[in-house]
Amino acid sequence: MCRDINAVTVDRADIVHSDELDFWRFQICKRFLEIEVNDNWLVRLDCLIWANWMPDWPRDSNGNDRLDHNKKKEYAATRVHYLEARMVMDAAIFVWGLVRYGFTVDNPVRMREGIELVETLKRELQRLAKDGKRYKLAELRKHMEIVGKRAVMPVLVSENKDERLGNPKYPPGFKDFRTFICEWTARACFYTELGSRELIEFMQKMKNTTSTKDIWWRDDRRVFFDP
Repeated sequence: MCRDINAVTVDRADIVHSDELDFWRFQICKRFLEIEVNDNWLVRLDCLIWANWMPDWPRDSNGNDRLDHNKKKEYAATRVHYLEARMVMDAAIFVWGLVRYGFTVDNPVRMREGIELVETLKRELQRLAKDGKRYKLAELRKHMEIVGKRAVMPVLVSENKDERLGNPKYPPGFKDFRTFICEWTARACFYTELGSRELIEFMQKMKNTTSTKDIWWRDDRRVFFDP
């Protein structure tokens, strides 16, 4: 055993340099969204019932739920409410805007293709909100994926990569952003005002964190972890 090993008395999470701030902000926000999907989703679906966006779960003669957790996720269907959905969608866009791409304008959130993608998805939300139909999450995810792929169609010199001199069809990072924002555009439709409150407040608090002196997430047991 090496005798020169010294005990570490300072937590790495307490040492965040200014150039690491956006990395940490993104990782913590990403962690929050993962918790929303994996741990909190059934609570968000219950909020649909409380807001009268969806009928109550099917019950047996004794008044007990007939559906297990997985069945509830498949059963839930809601109408699209544009304003509430857009707030959650904007929060998701904020999260991806924290990703470091070298130059600020290289982030898909700020490039022309990304802006057009977002505007197309928002227009689709408005259209769906007017038709008054109820949609399940699987239906909305598939639909938004199709809408997202049609939103930005590349004009190529050739489909052959060699003839394009190795240039990609889309800007770097665009397809990852498209997958992410289409997913969260669909999920945003299942957030009532009450259901989205925790998410919106969390992202607003993160948006206000612009200095290493403002770091607060180490004390937030919901999201803190060692990356």
